[in-house]
Amino acid sequence: MVNIVVVVAWQLRSQLATQLSALQAEFDGVTVRLEEETEAAQNARAALQRLQNDYQILKSKYDKEILVLTEELEEIR
Repeated sequence: MVNIVVVVAWQLRSQLATQLSALQAEFDGVTVRLEEETEAAQNARAALQRLQNDYQILKSKYDKEILVLTEELEEIR
């Protein structure tokens, strides 16, 4: 009877160890994916910031040009 309990306990321990190993591997994969996605999000935010800066520069440039052209047009009228 004691031998059966020991065998069953050993089988359960073995199953739990296998499950733990699988969960650890899955966790490691999720961790790597999270790190990759975090880096991609940071890169996207940096690219967005550069585009917003470029937009502001161009907007300012063309707003000035529009102002100059509007003043010239008013002078012509």
